[in-house]
Amino acid sequence: VSERLDIPVHFFWQPVITVGEKPLTDEERRIRAFTSDPVARFEQDAAGRVASASARISNLHYLGDVFDTVDSFVWIDPVHLTELGNRLVAQAIADVLP
Repeated sequence: VSERLDIPVHFFWQPVITVGEKPLTDEERRIRAFTSDPVARFEQDAAGRVASASARISNLHYLGDVFDTVDSFVWIDPVHLTELGNRLVAQAIADVLP
């Protein structure tokens, strides 16, 4: 809670194409190929740390796995989303807000 404004503060870890178990479409596999292995490893390590921390920190929300069960095309590039992807992330955010 922000002491100055007395409002709840939430932090969200965004999904990226290199993290999670989403079954990638053919186009998403081509997009994923543009991310170097060192960058992918860094993103995966960071996401793992945030996912672990979010279990202990109530206002830290890990969204890196939000697409794990989504078969549809959601990635425009390694970090930007289609309308569907944005809608799913917005719903995940709305689900945790009071």
